[in-house]
Amino acid sequence: MSPGPRRVISALGLLRPSSSLLLLSSLMNLPPALGTCGIPERLPFAEMTKESADQKNFPEGATVTYTCRPGYNRNRYFSPTLTCLPDGTWSKATAFCEKKRCPNLGELVNGHINFNEDIVFGSTISFSCDEGFLLIGQSESICEIVHENQVGWSAPLPECQAIRCLPPPDIANGQYTDNFQGFFTYGSSVRYTCDKTYSLIGEEFIYCTTKNMKDGEWNGPPPKCKVVRCNSPDLPNGHLISGRRPFYTYKETVILECDSGFYLEGEEKISCGADNIWVPGMPQCKAVVQSTTIRTSTTTTITTTTKTTSSSSSARGKYFCQVPKNI
Repeated sequence: MSPGPRRVISALGLLRPSSSLLLLSSLMNLPPALGTCGIPERLPFAEMTKESADQKNFPEGATVTYTCRPGYNRNRYFSPTLTCLPDGTWSKATAFCEKKRCPNLGELVNGHINFNEDIVFGSTISFSCDEGFLLIGQSESICEIVHENQVGWSAPLPECQAIRCLPPPDIANGQYTDNFQGFFTYGSSVRYTCDKTYSLIGEEFIYCTTKNMKDGEWNGPPPKCKVVRCNSPDLPNGHLISGRRPFYTYKETVILECDSGFYLEGEEKISCGADNIWVPGMPQCKAVVQSTTIRTSTTTTITTTTKTTSSSSSARGKYFCQVPKNI
């Protein structure tokens, strides 16, 4: 053996076994000498080729070559290499691999495709439907590897299906009409009509709507068909402005006024209500009241108060007369 190695062995031999192991471990963990580089940091978009990956230390000026990871494409404008610099660090990695783009899913009829970034590997898109439509399928999809090194969407384009209502209720002595061939979708309406001699009580139209954006329901109950007859109104000391008939049907309206010397208290216009009575109620014709006050003095003043009306308005007036003192 040469003198050099003997000195090393001799020096190690002077140490205890545990101390020898500690020294060897420290020597193995020492950073590379200045001008050499260790293993480069892991890149998220690329990995070292097998030839480069087998090395542990790299001299100054050495290069390592990378290949793109699945889901990435080579960008030919940048070199896929890193270089060991004189200070023992690696050159900065450029964008020599870029994310692959996922195919366009197309248009979501009656809905929207929502995304905050480009549709590339790793990105997520979400789906939403217009008001009155229900999402059938997945609400989101991720651009991922679907076959070998190809990227695609984790879920296909969903469908936005119109929310439907059950057929509207039938009514006695009437029917509904629609133009939807038995399919009642969100926003559609039906119109109710009554048989002859019956009056429609309630809303003529009802609409298909939804409260939870899932289940369709009608916005209100259907109307009713009733025979409604109000007798001709009898107004003492008054009369109808239009001609008198034996009876009136639902919602028919008449206008009343009082005879001369009477004023109207209440509404002049009344309508035939669903319960066969006039609404808001029959008015009354009340007599005009006159009052006279006489004071005896040198000059006596007579005050006369009158109350008159036409339709539902009233007026008051005061008149002053001088009467001879010998009355």
